[in-house]
Amino acid sequence: MARQPEIKNKTNRLVFIPLTDEDHKTAEAFKKLVTQDETTIHDLLLEAIQLVFVKHHLDLGGNPQRQLHSFEQTKLPKDLGICGYSGCKHKAVGSGLYLPKNQEFKLCKLHFENAKNAGKVWKVGSG
Repeated sequence: MARQPEIKNKTNRLVFIPLTDEDHKTAEAFKKLVTQDETTIHDLLLEAIQLVFVKHHLDLGGNPQRQLHSFEQTKLPKDLGICGYSGCKHKAVGSGLYLPKNQEFKLCKLHFENAKNAGKVWKVGSG
């Protein structure tokens, strides 16, 4: 069982230790993604941590209390379904045109960002 984090530790390091077979597969896939995207584990983990703060409405620099949600009814974005990237089952947030085959795909946040940075291979829509 994983232990709880020690807030006042000396190093402030975060460590991921795979505990299950699924964790091992995820760790291996993550390392492949780092190599594929020519980035670092630090940068991808930092991006993931920042997404967690956005999801939970946490502001590290401001008021430590959670922000109140507006009860004003707003237009919700249309549901785009599931990411069309091979093997991905995440919710799509935008679309992209894969130029070599002239095919349009729905893309999750990760694949949408990858497509945005892919230069002349993808043309992305909203996201």
